[in-house]
Amino acid sequence: SKESKNYHSVMRLSISIIILLLVHFQAVFGVTHLQDCSCECPRLLYTKVMDPDWLLDHASVTGLINTSSTLLHFRNPRANKRLMRIPLFRKKELCTDDIAVKIKLYFQHPPTHDSDPIIMLCDKTTCNGNLIAGINTVGVACYFVSLTPGRTFTGTLGGTCGGLTRKSSVSPKEVIVTLTPTQQWGSFHITIGGGFTAAATFTTKLDVKQGLFVELYGHDVKEEYKLEYMEVEVTRND
Repeated sequence: SKESKNYHSVMRLSISIIILLLVHFQAVFGVTHLQDCSCECPRLLYTKVMDPDWLLDHASVTGLINTSSTLLHFRNPRANKRLMRIPLFRKKELCTDDIAVKIKLYFQHPPTHDSDPIIMLCDKTTCNGNLIAGINTVGVACYFVSLTPGRTFTGTLGGTCGGLTRKSSVSPKEVIVTLTPTQQWGSFHITIGGGFTAAATFTTKLDVKQGLFVELYGHDVKEEYKLEYMEVEVTRND
């Protein structure tokens, strides 16, 4: 009948209007949700396992005398020489200043009698980090270091980690350095001798919004370092 046809026409129109409203509702609230997500600062900001191949592709590296898929072998050509620079964040890329940066390094025992690599977290003008004391250092596990970055660094060693009562027969294979730049705080951990941990504050403060780098320096000339790989993780510090 005519009334039946009109009824079905009205129903189809009503269903179409409802569908359009639902699509519009999803679009509006979907866009709003995505915008809210993009404005949030995630807890995990960066994580990467850096094997030798990755480091050769993504970092600035010098002082190498041998490389393989499992090892970077450095010989320091000059005192205080920068051997590697790894970019983490570009200028103004970080969504927060309050971060924690954990750097794990895995070494083979060095071929030289005394090897003291220096691992640093740097902005464009300042670095904070640790000199990792080698097998010839008695009573010292590391030094807390603040320096000015460059092809060779300028600066002096800060306070020692202390803690070791006798000369170790081996250099540390695994080293963990944790830094919170806003608090100017850092901790240092090695696994030898049953494990050793120390912490300190730095006199200088990094401006992480200017860009952030991990840098590896050599200490004395002709020291050698065998790096197997690194792990870097950056999180919100809350």
